[in-house]
Amino acid sequence: MKKLISISLLLCFTTFAQEVIDISVKGISDIKNEGAQKDRKEAVMDAKRQACEKAGLKIKSKTTVENFQTVFDYIESESEALLLPGFQIIDIGYVADGTYQVVLTGKIKTVVEEKISAKELRYAKSLYDREKYSECKQILEKYINNKENDAPEELQEESLYLYIKWGFSFTAQEDCEKYAAFYPESEKVSKVLKYGEFVTKPVLKYSKDFSVNNSNWVEGNYEVDSNIFKNQNIVLLDTLVISDFVENKTTIIAQFSIYQANETAPDKSAAYRLSIKYWLGNNPNPELTDIKIIDAKSKIFSDSGSKTFQHSASGKWFENFKLKNYQIKGMVPFAEEEYSYNLKFDIYQNGF
Repeated sequence: MKKLISISLLLCFTTFAQEVIDISVKGISDIKNEGAQKDRKEAVMDAKRQACEKAGLKIKSKTTVENFQTVFDYIESESEALLLPGFQIIDIGYVADGTYQVVLTGKIKTVVEEKISAKELRYAKSLYDREKYSECKQILEKYINNKENDAPEELQEESLYLYIKWGFSFTAQEDCEKYAAFYPESEKVSKVLKYGEFVTKPVLKYSKDFSVNNSNWVEGNYEVDSNIFKNQNIVLLDTLVISDFVENKTTIIAQFSIYQANETAPDKSAAYRLSIKYWLGNNPNPELTDIKIIDAKSKIFSDSGSKTFQHSASGKWFENFKLKNYQIKGMVPFAEEEYSYNLKFDIYQNGF
C-alpha cells in the first residue's frame, strides 16, 4: 500500500447527484510489519480511501511515510460522510506476502458532479470559479428573465437551478418553490425542494457569554487598526462543526481577542479583534494550508460605530468572504461592562 502525506479532495461546494451503492473493497497495508495494530490501521485506511474513490471523490496521494496520522484522520472524516452506518470491516490478517489485509463491505453514497450542458452557462461557471460573481449573476438573470425572448426553456431551467445552487438567490425558499412549479418533471426537483426547506433554518445558532481572565494577558506589541497595543488576551477560542443539507461538514474556528492600550495612547483604552476561520471536513488536525480565513474584524472601543457584521446577506459578495454557500449574520461582541461580552451569530446555507 502507498502511504499518504497530502490529500487534495476535489469535492468542496459543487453540485452532486447522489445514489446509494453496495461496495466491497480489500484494504492492504505495506510490507514493513510495524506491528499488527499499525498494519491493520494502514489496511483500514486503504479500504476507506478506495471506498471514497468508488463514491466519486478524487483523492491524490504522495508515496511518503510522513504525517501518517494526519492523513489517516483526514480519510476517516471524509469516509464518515459517505459510508452509511452498518458497514463492516472483516479482518483477513497477515497473508503470504507479509501484508495485513481487511475487507470493507457496506453501502456508500456516491457523489457524481452534475454536468452543465449549455455553453453560455459553462462560461458563467468559469466566471463563478474565478469569483467574478457579478458577471456570472448577470448571465444567469438574463436567461431566467428571458430578456431577449428567445431563450430555450431548457436554458431558463438550468439558469434558475444554478442561480439557486450558487447562492445568488436571497429569497431561496421562494425560488425553490418556483423552480418546482415551473419544472415539475425535472430530476433536480427533489434536491431543490429539500434545499428550500433547509435554507430558511440556521445551520448553526451560536451565542456565548464570556469575560476576561486577567491572568491570561500576554505582553507584546500588537497592531490593531494601525494602533499599537501593549497587551493581548485571547478570551474566546471556539471550534464548531457545521453540516450542509447533504451532510458535507465544515469546521469553523471563532477567536475573540482583547487588547489594552499602549501607555502612549491613553485615549484608546482597548480594542478587539474577531476572526473566523474554516476548513473543509471535520479533521481535528488540518494542514495549515487547508485553513482559510472568512473574516477578521478589528475595532478600537468607543461608544459609537457599527457593532454588526454580515456576510453576503445584502446580496453582495464580499472580497474577503471565502466560505462559499454560507452567510453569517450576527453582532460583534461589545462590552456592557468592562471586559464582559457576548458573541452571537447565525450561519445559514446560501447555495450548495
